[in-house]
This record gives sequence, structure tokens and C-alpha cells, in this order.
Amino acid sequence: MSRETPLVSKTLSLVSFAIIIVIVALVLSGAYSGYEEYSALTGAVNPASSSTQSSQSQLSANINGSKLTISGLNVPNRMTYPLGLALI
Repeated sequence: MSRETPLVSKTLSLVSFAIIIVIVALVLSGAYSGYEEYSALTGAVNPASSSTQSSQSQLSANINGSKLTISGLNVPNRMTYPLGLALI
């Protein structure tokens, strides 16, 4: 007499498999997003962004008393996930 695995056990194994697939997909898309941002920041040659490389300005910083002003900071957002930059 063979005992069949209960329906709850089969469901839990299916759910755990689906969760593993979702986690792997998130990690892969996050890694690709980081790679895209890294290549955009390092100025890797990309045919689609060749015109944006020539328009980048130089970074300059000025200190007036205790106030620091940074101009020319250009962080392209080529990531899949949003990027926020705040200097406090």
C-alpha cells in the first residue's frame, strides 16, 4: 500500500520553488542594474550614449565658510531600479 504525499506538502513545495525563482530573478535583475549603472558612470563606450559623454561637465567644489557647493555632478540613471543621491 503506497501512501500519497498530502496536498499541503505538495503545495508548500511548489510555493517554495516559486519563491526561489522570484529571488533568483530579483538578484539577477539587481546585478544587471548595477552593471548598467557602473558602465554609465565609468563612461564605457556605448553607441546609444555616445552623445551624452561629450556633454558631461567637470566636477568642481567650492567652500565658502562652512558651506560646500558641488557643481557639475552628473549621475546618469540607467538602472532598472531607481537611484537616489542625496548629500547631507
